[in-house]
Amino acid sequence: MRATGTPTDQEAFQRSLQTFVDELRPWLELQDGPTSPRALFTLIEQCAFDETNDDIIVVLSPEAEALFRAWLCRNKIASDAGLNTVHAWSN
Repeated sequence: MRATGTPTDQEAFQRSLQTFVDELRPWLELQDGPTSPRALFTLIEQCAFDETNDDIIVVLSPEAEALFRAWLCRNKIASDAGLNTVHAWSN
Protein backbone atom coordinates (compact mmCIF):
# COMPACT_ATOMS: atom_id res chain seq x y z
CA MET A 1 0.00 0.00 0.00
CA ARG A 2 1.38 3.36 -0.93
CA ALA A 3 0.49 6.63 0.72
CA THR A 4 1.17 9.70 -1.38
CA GLY A 5 0.61 12.20 1.39
CA THR A 6 -0.15 12.61 5.04
CA PRO A 7 -3.62 11.24 5.78
CA THR A 8 -5.71 13.96 7.37
CA ASP A 9 -9.05 12.20 7.10
CA GLN A 10 -9.12 9.13 9.33
CA GLU A 11 -12.20 7.70 7.60
CA ALA A 12 -10.59 7.99 4.16
CA PHE A 13 -7.45 6.29 5.46
CA GLN A 14 -9.53 3.46 6.97
CA ARG A 15 -11.39 2.97 3.67
CA SER A 16 -8.12 2.84 1.74
CA LEU A 17 -6.60 0.37 4.18
CA GLN A 18 -9.73 -1.82 4.12
CA THR A 19 -9.68 -1.85 0.30
CA PHE A 20 -6.01 -2.90 0.36
CA VAL A 21 -6.75 -5.71 2.83
CA ASP A 22 -9.84 -6.86 0.91
CA GLU A 23 -7.77 -7.12 -2.30
CA LEU A 24 -5.38 -9.48 -0.48
CA ARG A 25 -8.12 -11.84 0.76
CA PRO A 26 -8.00 -14.15 -2.30
CA TRP A 27 -4.26 -14.58 -1.70
CA LEU A 28 -4.57 -15.60 1.96
CA GLU A 29 -3.64 -19.19 2.75
CA LEU A 30 -5.46 -20.78 5.68
CA GLN A 31 -2.22 -22.19 7.13
CA ASP A 32 -0.60 -18.72 7.12
CA GLY A 33 -3.16 -17.12 9.40
CA PRO A 34 -3.53 -17.33 13.16
CA THR A 35 -5.56 -20.23 14.50
CA SER A 36 -8.01 -17.81 16.14
CA PRO A 37 -8.15 -14.69 13.93
CA ARG A 38 -9.74 -11.62 15.48
CA ALA A 39 -12.50 -9.71 13.68
CA LEU A 40 -10.77 -6.44 14.62
CA PHE A 41 -7.01 -6.31 14.99
CA THR A 42 -4.09 -3.95 14.78
CA LEU A 43 -1.50 -4.44 12.09
CA ILE A 44 1.37 -3.63 14.44
CA GLU A 45 1.80 -5.29 17.83
CA GLN A 46 4.92 -3.37 18.80
CA CYS A 47 7.01 -0.53 17.39
CA ALA A 48 10.31 0.84 18.72
CA PHE A 49 12.95 3.28 17.50
CA ASP A 50 16.66 3.14 18.30
CA GLU A 51 18.44 5.98 20.12
CA THR A 52 19.20 7.83 16.88
CA ASN A 53 15.73 7.28 15.38
CA ASP A 54 17.49 5.87 12.30
CA ASP A 55 16.28 2.31 12.79
CA ILE A 56 12.84 1.05 13.68
CA ILE A 57 11.76 -2.36 14.89
CA VAL A 58 8.20 -3.38 14.04
CA VAL A 59 6.44 -6.52 15.25
CA LEU A 60 3.45 -7.38 13.10
CA SER A 61 0.28 -8.88 14.54
CA PRO A 62 -0.44 -12.50 13.50
CA GLU A 63 -3.14 -11.26 11.13
CA ALA A 64 -0.76 -8.70 9.60
CA GLU A 65 1.84 -11.44 9.10
CA ALA A 66 -0.72 -13.45 7.12
CA LEU A 67 -1.58 -10.38 5.02
CA PHE A 68 2.13 -9.72 4.42
CA ARG A 69 2.64 -13.30 3.20
CA ALA A 70 -0.39 -12.89 0.90
CA TRP A 71 1.10 -9.64 -0.45
CA LEU A 72 4.44 -11.38 -1.07
CA CYS A 73 2.72 -14.25 -2.90
CA ARG A 74 0.66 -11.89 -5.05
CA ASN A 75 3.68 -9.77 -5.93
CA LYS A 76 5.87 -12.80 -6.74
CA ILE A 77 3.29 -14.18 -9.16
CA ALA A 78 2.84 -10.76 -10.77
CA SER A 79 6.61 -10.30 -11.03
CA ASP A 80 7.14 -13.79 -12.51
CA ALA A 81 4.47 -12.98 -15.09
CA GLY A 82 6.13 -9.65 -15.91
CA LEU A 83 3.17 -7.66 -14.62
CA ASN A 84 5.05 -5.60 -12.00
CA THR A 85 6.23 -2.32 -13.43
CA VAL A 86 6.79 -0.54 -10.12
CA HIS A 87 9.31 -1.58 -7.51
CA ALA A 88 7.68 -3.13 -4.43
CA TRP A 89 9.96 -1.17 -2.10
CA SER A 90 10.87 2.45 -2.66
CA ASN A 91 12.43 5.16 -0.56
